[in-house]
Amino acid sequence: MTPYAPDRTPAHATFSSSPAEALGSPAIGSQVFHSLVAEVARLARAVESMSEQVSRLTTKVERPDLVKHSIEEAARRLGRSRSSVYELIKAGELTPVRERGRTFLTEEECRRWERASRDGRSSTH
Repeated sequence: MTPYAPDRTPAHATFSSSPAEALGSPAIGSQVFHSLVAEVARLARAVESMSEQVSRLTTKVERPDLVKHSIEEAARRLGRSRSSVYELIKAGELTPVRERGRTFLTEEECRRWERASRDGRSSTH
């Protein structure tokens, strides 16, 4: 859609005073208008959802201490099995966070363990 540019508008152009007049029929214009309003509302909800997703992703990048992985997620993240992650916790090499009866590892803890493992400070790497 070309943006409105006054210098490009032909001198003989006329403009309708309402969307209904522009479409030639008040009834059709009203239906189209309401469907456009519904579509704009749907798009606004989609943008809000995407904004929330971007916010969560930004949190993962900027605040790794706030991102929690389940043991399964942490195992995939660390390239380990679930049981080896539990062994690392038991050995004191990973410090879990417990919340509502579930065990999590923060992204920050996963990164810390990776650094220690890479530097040879982990007993089970």
